[in-house]
Amino acid sequence: ENYTAWQNIKFYEELIKDGKEAHKATVEETTIHIYKHVKHPLLMALDRSRLNDVAYAELEKQMIEETNTGKRTHKPEVVVSMENVPQLAKYQIFDDFVKGLKKEGYFVSWSSVFCPNYGIPQNRTRLVLLASRLGEIKLIPPTHGRNRYKTVADTIEGLELIEAGKHSKKDILHRSPTLTDINLERIKKSVPGGSWRDWNRELRAPCHRKKSGKTYSSVYSRMKWNQPSPTITTQFYSFGTGRFGHPDQNRAISLREGAMLQAQAALQPATT
Repeated sequence: ENYTAWQNIKFYEELIKDGKEAHKATVEETTIHIYKHVKHPLLMALDRSRLNDVAYAELEKQMIEETNTGKRTHKPEVVVSMENVPQLAKYQIFDDFVKGLKKEGYFVSWSSVFCPNYGIPQNRTRLVLLASRLGEIKLIPPTHGRNRYKTVADTIEGLELIEAGKHSKKDILHRSPTLTDINLERIKKSVPGGSWRDWNRELRAPCHRKKSGKTYSSVYSRMKWNQPSPTITTQFYSFGTGRFGHPDQNRAISLREGAMLQAQAALQPATT
């Protein structure tokens, strides 16, 4: 039904045939091999918002099953790194993956990492695994305590003001999609950290007027200036798919703001 998504699926199927995607980089005459895991085709085809965390982890663990064989045919000397959803650690396949690395002579450490503890201005938790055949390897201790978490204000407050459907003349990635008339009215009535429950009934979507939709409140909301952002998902540019409304401008966050909230602030402005 979606030709572009289908093309992506076929592309990733080719990568998965090899079981891995290996990248080499020479640093001070030391060759480092980093495994970059590839999304399973099912994940490319399914809408993430329609899956609960357990179902998503169930699909992602298939990736590890398919990469285990590839791992044994190529053994990085320095570092193996992996990041994934924390729920993956509940599955036997992850335990087998760790045991397999240790059997191959790797020192392994892994943990669930809360991103604000490392200076990332986003409420997100990820499973991070590091392994090395040279000796013990561990993630560095947290660098930021709760009273030092980077906030939305710390990260994007100084950017140029733009309107929905417009973009910066200096940076075309600092752009936000157009809002429909009703969504423009909705965001005007939205408060930071609130939800559609703050609106009058006539502004609420039909699904939220039903009893079955009243429990799902984590959409149609503005971010708070003084807190890390919500988890940034692939549809962060849409006001209606999460808590992605700008704290005080009547629009969803821009592509640039989404990148910066994912700790990619070093990206250079795109002018063409």
